[in-house]
Amino acid sequence: MKLRGAHLERANLQRAHLEGANLGLARLDGADLRKARLEGAHLGEARLEGVDLRDAHLEEADLRGVKLEGAKLRDAHLERAYLGEARLEGANLGEARLEGAYLGEARLEGAYLGEARLEGAYLGEARLEGAKLRGARLEGAYLGGARLEGTDLRGVHLEGANLRFARLEGAKLADGDDDWFLLGPCTFDENTQWQDATYSPSTVFPEGFDPKTRGMKLVDDPEPEETPEDND
Repeated sequence: MKLRGAHLERANLQRAHLEGANLGLARLDGADLRKARLEGAHLGEARLEGVDLRDAHLEEADLRGVKLEGAKLRDAHLERAYLGEARLEGANLGEARLEGAYLGEARLEGAYLGEARLEGAYLGEARLEGAKLRGARLEGAYLGGARLEGTDLRGVHLEGANLRFARLEGAKLADGDDDWFLLGPCTFDENTQWQDATYSPSTVFPEGFDPKTRGMKLVDDPEPEETPEDND
């Protein structure tokens, strides 16, 4: 099915069968695609801002460069999907299935990925500043060079994950003194790679974790951004 460049804004496509469809450059902003079947579909550079893809099937779909800011992807099936350079700022990916997905250089700032399944996923150079990954499964995932400043990594499973050169300034890998909702520390093993990842004084590590012995580098916390009031 060829729908390249189609205008489908706010369309009702619940349970639609679009397996293998070509939706590249299509406009699907605000569309309802709940439980839609999009396995192997091509959506390269499509506009999907605010789309509802809850429980949709997108296994092995091509979503490179798609615009999914604020999209609802809870419980979506994205196993082995290609999401390189995708825009997912503020998206809800809670409990989504992303095993083996490619998310290199994807923009996930402020996204919610609680309990998401990301085993073996590629997140190299991905932007995850301020994202919430509480309880996510990242065993064997590649996070080399990922931006994780201020990210909530409590309860995340990092066994065998590669975090070399990742940025962890201000990240939370365990419950802090100011947390009223306790989730417990992240988990890791001897195969988790931390070398050359950076951290700051405000990074919260699990009890007994020594970042220096794991080859991590201490850097300063970033300066707070100035607001217009600061210049008055």
